[in-house]
Amino acid sequence: MAHLQVQPRTRPSLQPRLGNPKHSLRKEDTVTNTREPYADELPDLFSQAIELDAESRDELLRELQGSRPALAARLEELLAADRDANTFLEHPFTTPGVSSVVAVGDVVEGFLIESKIASGSNGSVFRAKQDYPRRVVALKILHFALPSEGAVARFRQEVRTLARLSHPGIVPLFAAGVIESESRALPWFAMELIEGARNIREWGRDHSIKQRVAAVADACDAVHHAHLKQVIHRDLKPGNILMDASNRPRVIDFGVARSGNTGATLATHLGSLTPEGMIVGTLAYMSPEQLEASSDVDARTDLYALGLILYELCTGRLPYQLGSTAAQAMRAITLDAPLDPVRAAPHIRELRGDLAAILLKAIERDPARRYLSAPEFAADLRHWMNGEPVVARRPRFIERSLRSMRRRPVATVAIALSITTVLGITVASLIGANYAYNEAMRAQRYISGMLEALEDPSVRAKGKDARVVDAAAALAKSLDANNLPLDEAADKRMIAARMYELVGMHEAAIVQYKIALDARQQAFGATSATTLEALSALARAIMFFKQSAPTDAHGMREVSNDDTVAVAFRALVTNLGWDDPRTIDAVAWSVRALEDHEIRTLASELRSGDVAMHTRANYLALVSAELARRKSFMRDPQDGRVMQDTADALHAAIDDGRYEMLDTAADLARNLAFAELQNECAQIVAIIEPAITGPAQSVATVQECRSLAEALRLLNRRDDAFRVVMQALSKPQLGAAFDQSARNALSADAGRILLDLSRAQEARELLHFLHETTEADGSNAETLLWRAVALATLARCEAVCGEIETARATALRARRVLGMSDNAPPSLVKRIELDLLVAEQAPPQS
Repeated sequence: MAHLQVQPRTRPSLQPRLGNPKHSLRKEDTVTNTREPYADELPDLFSQAIELDAESRDELLRELQGSRPALAARLEELLAADRDANTFLEHPFTTPGVSSVVAVGDVVEGFLIESKIASGSNGSVFRAKQDYPRRVVALKILHFALPSEGAVARFRQEVRTLARLSHPGIVPLFAAGVIESESRALPWFAMELIEGARNIREWGRDHSIKQRVAAVADACDAVHHAHLKQVIHRDLKPGNILMDASNRPRVIDFGVARSGNTGATLATHLGSLTPEGMIVGTLAYMSPEQLEASSDVDARTDLYALGLILYELCTGRLPYQLGSTAAQAMRAITLDAPLDPVRAAPHIRELRGDLAAILLKAIERDPARRYLSAPEFAADLRHWMNGEPVVARRPRFIERSLRSMRRRPVATVAIALSITTVLGITVASLIGANYAYNEAMRAQRYISGMLEALEDPSVRAKGKDARVVDAAAALAKSLDANNLPLDEAADKRMIAARMYELVGMHEAAIVQYKIALDARQQAFGATSATTLEALSALARAIMFFKQSAPTDAHGMREVSNDDTVAVAFRALVTNLGWDDPRTIDAVAWSVRALEDHEIRTLASELRSGDVAMHTRANYLALVSAELARRKSFMRDPQDGRVMQDTADALHAAIDDGRYEMLDTAADLARNLAFAELQNECAQIVAIIEPAITGPAQSVATVQECRSLAEALRLLNRRDDAFRVVMQALSKPQLGAAFDQSARNALSADAGRILLDLSRAQEARELLHFLHETTEADGSNAETLLWRAVALATLARCEAVCGEIETARATALRARRVLGMSDNAPPSLVKRIELDLLVAEQAPPQS
């Protein structure tokens, strides 16, 4: 492909319009103090400026440039950053280059530009006509130059890769080249022009959920064709899937596509072919592995984006609170659990069941847990449309949360540090100027804190062996040694605490959160949003610590108390309201810290307050499940009314297909059974059993099945309990480690039920078979724990069957495995010990 020149028709020369040089600070304006001398004025000035029209704003800047050039330059930086704020999440990260150098009437390699269709931060799209062959095309010219001859050569090579794509769902590439102007090389593409096309998000507003699902399934077919050609799109978003007049999706803009077999990358959106490790794509739709600049970017990255697109089409929003800055968005995508689609759009009936499970599987943070291929994703979508069983299983909220807290290398946490200058940009027009300015400053401190932690000599010395905990410890140590302003110190303490939380070190996180909370209370007051954020984080860490630590843990007494959790819960309810998903989650982790009378007051407010029906059902199930754990339940006159209201609300919700309620409902049934409240337990079981064994069978989780089975066992319905456990054992699971934990737990449950039924030989055979077919190795503590439970149950079965020596050998293995697991809950340890006692003390046969 030869270098291509623009042939001007209406202008004698085409000069690139370069960026405004006054946007950078002059040398004489450089400030050497650590704090800007105008820092106190800048927030108010920024707030005033963004409210002005363009002419008034320019006049303000001119006045400041004459008298206070440094302040003017800093203000102009903030205003320039905010200029495209409303759409920054849908723009790829870019490196400024030259602006567009063509106009209507120009000819680019035989394509006559007739009109401009659209223009964005990355490029301009024109309607153009080609004489030979005669056709009208969409001509896209990027605003950013390729930096070198090598980059130009790679660009041409990769265009040939893209030209191999030929599928009805992919807009064909007719031609491509490079415009050389002023020693710069601007890439251009000519592709099919789709008349009257709309992006899939706009199109979806006028079509049903089922039609939207069908469109994404068809888009999967197109993307799969590219994957077969070893091409990964890497920038799928609503704007890159166009719906034509026949309601057929057409995928466009493989401008950041990656050739899987060569490793070459066409990333001209960024102004250059992508260097190793560069982030490529559109922020809001980027996968966690893209943000982490991981080498694991593959076809599943495109499936993640398609899942996000469908999630947005179905719910009207993305699954994360992306915040107002790139830093907040990146933190949300890489660290936060996605919002359950049913909670995101409770009014959409179609989401209640399999479709929500499909969406959550498609956007799993771990690529290994997603669909393995586009055809598998499309097949599940079409199964849903046809009312057939699907592969996807809805993970519980706590399971989704814990997946984001696993140990990871420092490099994973240090996402995209090469673009820290972008991370403090605010979206003042979205959330208010003062808050936007403050968030910008906090985001900058967040990044500086991360850099400080990651660049500490003690962390860097460990090289690739450095872990998140090393960075957190280094940051906390530096904060102890330095006297920073309260707000800045609090932000960095929050960073250190979150790092500790991510690796399960909740006690260390509590210490840092407490310091941050004290600092924010002093700086902002007890009821400010930032203080409540710290209070909520502290309460969450306390509850996770209480669930994971031994009951006599010294650290718990030293650093926390239940009052903190209760106070945080009340503050969240007051500020967020009952129907906010964050309040629902807060109830789930804080209700155990409330006093009996507080829980009953909460139940009374829920029964009489303005709370959505399904939300009320969820709350009441949580409240009743907690009350059932307490000795005082059903001794208070109002408890019977609470229980009946709970049953009525759950019945209505589950009949309405709200199967996400099965989690809390099954937990409630189990707790009622343990409390020997058989009538109340039977009432809840009658509601959930038909769903879990019937229409919700494909989405019922292992834990829901186990809870129901335990309730049935304690109701002396052991045959039914055994059927529920075997139903769960026959379900496909997700991920090897999860498979082993679930398999061991369910097999132990099945063995115990069979022992209750005096079917010890059958129990021994089942457990022996599962033991032989389960991986023996496993570093996951949960997997080891449940393996110990299953082995202990097997040892008991062998002893009952008279195989005493075998039982003792199995018991020895169970103790060895138990010793390898950490922080086993006392209730499970007691269960293991009882089974081992039977095996180890069984008298030898004569």
